[in-house]
Amino acid sequence: MSYARVGLTPDGGASWFLSRALPRTLASEVLLEAKPIGAVRLHEVGVVNRLTKKGIALDAAIAWANDLGSVSPKAMARIKSLINAADVQPLAAHLDMEHDAFVDSLHHGDALEGITAFLDKRQPNYR
Repeated sequence: MSYARVGLTPDGGASWFLSRALPRTLASEVLLEAKPIGAVRLHEVGVVNRLTKKGIALDAAIAWANDLGSVSPKAMARIKSLINAADVQPLAAHLDMEHDAFVDSLHHGDALEGITAFLDKRQPNYR
């Protein structure tokens, strides 16, 4: 985001997206100073989930993807919808949405498999 260094302002929604993705002070810093921000700093402010040692990022990403792949795909889709909606709706509407997602999840076969697997002390087998 080096626009300011050449006398320009951001385009393509850069200021809008950064203002939503980063804490306001960090978005301001990125856009006003127009300097790179390292991975360690981004991790410290919660923008980056994980850091790895050089050369193992792909292996770490694959391991994380495999771990996420063991979660119910239906539950994951519902959770992603809830996360996406959290910024654009009031709390009361979000609580209703959570309730509906929970009831839908409860009545889906993945919940029976997940709870049964937990009680049987085994890994669930979601389809």
